[in-house]
Amino acid sequence: MTDQHTDPRGRTVDDMEAFEREQLARDRDRHDDALEFSEGYARDIVEGLIDDALVEAVPDVQQYVHLASGEGFESVLALAYFHEGWEAREHADL
Repeated sequence: MTDQHTDPRGRTVDDMEAFEREQLARDRDRHDDALEFSEGYARDIVEGLIDDALVEAVPDVQQYVHLASGEGFESVLALAYFHEGWEAREHADL
């Protein structure tokens, strides 16, 4: 029979609360490191991607196409965030 303060694996309520506090602290840390681009900075990123032939502007549909993925974006912010994530994933796969 188990004590009501211990789960079947032998973890106490204090252990579980400490784990939860640690997870919340990690989530806060991740949030603090979150990317936040200004519109101007995102525009600079997209212009660089266009110069590097990674993005194509399609004026007649007012979109930017991320050529490596084929994804289309109407917003330079959305494209900049997407590219940062795509690039991080590409580097993680190496």
